[in-house]
Amino acid sequence: RRLRAASRVQAVLLPERIRLRARADSNPPPIRMTLRRTGATCIPRSLMALHHASASRQPLRLSPPLAAPLRRRFSSVPPPVAALVPPGECQFGEEWVAAPLLGRADLNHDTRLFTFGLPDPGKPLGLSTCACILARGGAEGAEPVVRPYTPVSTNALLGKFELMVKVYSGGLSAHLDGLPIGAPVAFKHIQFNVKTQYPFGRRRLGMLAGGTGIAPMIQALHAVLGSADDSTVVDLLYGSKTEPDILARDTLDAWSAAYPGRLNVTHVLSHEPAGSAWAGARGFISEPLLRQALTPPDIAAREWVMARMADAGLARRRMDGIGTVYGEGGDPSAPSLLMGSHTDSQPEGGWLDGALGVVYALEAARVLHEAGAPGAWSVIDFQDEEGRYNTLTGSRVFARHLPPPLEEMADGRARAGLSAAPVLYWDSARPAGFSGYLEAHIEQGPRLEAANASLGVVTAVVGLRQMRVSFLGRQDHAGGCEMPERADAALAAMRYASGLDAALRRVCDAPEACDGAVWTFPDLTGFVSHSTIPGEANLTLQFRAPTEAPMEEIERLARSHCEADRSALGLPPLSHARPVRCTIVHERPPVRAAPMDDEMRSCVEAAARIAAPSAGVGAAGTLAMPSRAVHDASPVATRMPAAMLFVPSVGGVSHSFDEHTHDKDLALGARAFVGAAAGIVLQQCAATPPELGRVSTVIPA
Repeated sequence: RRLRAASRVQAVLLPERIRLRARADSNPPPIRMTLRRTGATCIPRSLMALHHASASRQPLRLSPPLAAPLRRRFSSVPPPVAALVPPGECQFGEEWVAAPLLGRADLNHDTRLFTFGLPDPGKPLGLSTCACILARGGAEGAEPVVRPYTPVSTNALLGKFELMVKVYSGGLSAHLDGLPIGAPVAFKHIQFNVKTQYPFGRRRLGMLAGGTGIAPMIQALHAVLGSADDSTVVDLLYGSKTEPDILARDTLDAWSAAYPGRLNVTHVLSHEPAGSAWAGARGFISEPLLRQALTPPDIAAREWVMARMADAGLARRRMDGIGTVYGEGGDPSAPSLLMGSHTDSQPEGGWLDGALGVVYALEAARVLHEAGAPGAWSVIDFQDEEGRYNTLTGSRVFARHLPPPLEEMADGRARAGLSAAPVLYWDSARPAGFSGYLEAHIEQGPRLEAANASLGVVTAVVGLRQMRVSFLGRQDHAGGCEMPERADAALAAMRYASGLDAALRRVCDAPEACDGAVWTFPDLTGFVSHSTIPGEANLTLQFRAPTEAPMEEIERLARSHCEADRSALGLPPLSHARPVRCTIVHERPPVRAAPMDDEMRSCVEAAARIAAPSAGVGAAGTLAMPSRAVHDASPVATRMPAAMLFVPSVGGVSHSFDEHTHDKDLALGARAFVGAAAGIVLQQCAATPPELGRVSTVIPA
């Protein structure tokens, strides 16, 4: 699931699809934020969907004819056959059994195909789908080495099996490569080595493999494609160093051709020479979407953003002491429109979250600069919006809502060379100040898609409060302690959460009663062991609302449910045996709900109507809506007028590798954002300025 762009490819494997885009950069950035122009249309190239058939959600197939294609054929891998056996039938058991080496074949310069005999020559290996066996061996007198291998042969092969092994210097692979034919090798199979089993229970599978890791994928493909009643679609992304390193290429390509629409194979090369005849994808496996604050990928991304700021004509640029990136363009004596978002990410991805807003801001700055527009504009990439150190760290520090967490960030700041850099604040960043803040973001919810709207104009950003509820009981033996003597902290926490949830649902039964407030209990800790009654437990309560009144009511109820005398509230005790003590505190400083500025919002709405004149609902394909996620606009809105633009999230999904937005919506959002920025800077919100008209042209079909 984690892929980094190298010389010519950006690739992302999502749980049910693969999306790729080839490009021709020789020195790629860690994130893609360059721009593409199609005719008179400005489209953010990095935010185009990574496959080109978004309507059908089919993956991009990159398998052009190649000059002198290299064939790597396995005699034991015929057309797919589902020779399936259940776990427990393998000829090798939990004791080591010697198997003779019957043959060795070179697949390429460092990979061999070894054939071994089985104890019973009339039977197959009997290994279940994708499972592995253990091999043991090593140099004379040295400690034996044990390694797992998944055979590339199937249970259709009797009396023998085949292993594909990459040979390294030393170790078991070198030992196998040096054995004479007939030499014994010890094998065994344990149930721990039985993992995912067929049938996989999915309509679509994404497979990611590199090198000899293709072996279990071949086993899975045998099962999927070889079963007559299976219609599973498989997207396989297979990484190799160079073209000669591609293993089982003829088999994979032949199966792909034989099962069109069922098997989609994309080969990606990481070290293919730049001048070679390879016309396919290039890239290597890493973690480009995983940019947690102040990690090396995060800092590399921010350095790349600074370089793109220069390309966009932002002459004055800097990275502050916590990693927030800031650049200015236009007239330094005029109040500046601040635009941006963040490029740090959640621990498990989301390719558009935050990065979209930074890309849009860079595009708006470029357009304004190239048009020679009067006025001033700035782009900002806030640090740690996702909360590695605190909620909305960079923007709250910028707005002086939060002191910079310099000690907590000390190691990351030192690695990035930021220890001596000053911190950026809204009231000292520039003498002329700011006229307002404009941010674009994916919706991170289903409302736009459900309303068939292409763009959302944000009315307010929810406030957020996060509280830690702690329970103190008495730790004891789960068998020895009688029920009346127990003070089970974990059970008390579960009763608290269940009771509070029921109370909140009663109070907020009608959406207008709590202004659309939402709440969650994201974690419960207290486990010691399965035979221990927890003496301590901690529960997190997080809640959000677009206004402060429901936030106050939810907090009041949360505190009352923690009272020692719950009976006065008509509530059952947290513990029906010995008492459990409950305490509740704010885990992080609250984020206040932030209404958007009416005048700036009208500018965004006007630009959205121009960009999407006939899409979706209403006259303009736009929807006025609150944001149910917090954003950098929340604290900034307390210091200057602010507005936000949303584009739809497919399926409402975010903070996930499934996060996605369709091409047309990304392009519409780009044009609406640039139009809004131009309108605000030029004070012409009612219409797109003529010199910027190319931004709002219709997308060519």
